[in-house]
Amino acid sequence: MSGQVHLFVNGEAREAKRWFDAIMRRTRDNDVAYLTELQKATLCCMRRGLHPEVSAQVAQALPLCVRGLWFERWVPAEPLATYADVDAFIDCVRPFVRSYGADAVIEEDVIAVAQTFFKQWPQVAEIARPFFPSDLFEHPGQAESASGRY
Repeated sequence: MSGQVHLFVNGEAREAKRWFDAIMRRTRDNDVAYLTELQKATLCCMRRGLHPEVSAQVAQALPLCVRGLWFERWVPAEPLATYADVDAFIDCVRPFVRSYGADAVIEEDVIAVAQTFFKQWPQVAEIARPFFPSDLFEHPGQAESASGRY
């Protein structure tokens, strides 16, 4: 039994690591602490834009370690956030990147985190698509490009 649990956990950890590696490639940023905080902040704002029932449905499709990030800082009674455009979403993310300050958040990095998240878990993208600006989703033919930072 313990071997099966080990394989399960390793598989889920690999899936989460693939997502983080994709973020690093897209942003060309090697600051793991910044990207981790940005990852958490982006997930928090995504979750805030979904009704609790939809948020739970999204969580079911995520690996356990990403699901933990998804529910971090969750307040179920919190008012539902709506994002008229990608700038409104980015404005939601900024205050959650506490260690670096809101001015340190680069818009392209937020978009990269969201796009790689939805690309990694397409079933989540289908659930979430009606609730978010289209710029947070990769469009057909859109190449994985970096934000231009080195």
